[in-house]
Amino acid sequence: MLIVLFRLRAMLRAEEQRYLREMEAGEETVLERQAKMRERAKFLKDKREEERLQFVQEKYDQQFRYGKQNYQCFDCVSSAL
Repeated sequence: MLIVLFRLRAMLRAEEQRYLREMEAGEETVLERQAKMRERAKFLKDKREEERLQFVQEKYDQQFRYGKQNYQCFDCVSSAL
């Protein structure tokens, strides 16, 4: 009976040690976390800049179309005179 208890205790210790090693191996270091945050910040910055440029392009297109419509309307009026 006593031998069985010692074996169980040894097995429990070994299992706890394996568990602790696995937890430490899976834990993120401070440098890894900082690198991941920098990467995410760069991604968001690039995405925001892309959206801004797309918005600017849409406004330029609208401005172009509006100017073209006004010019066509001006041609209609001047040819009628």
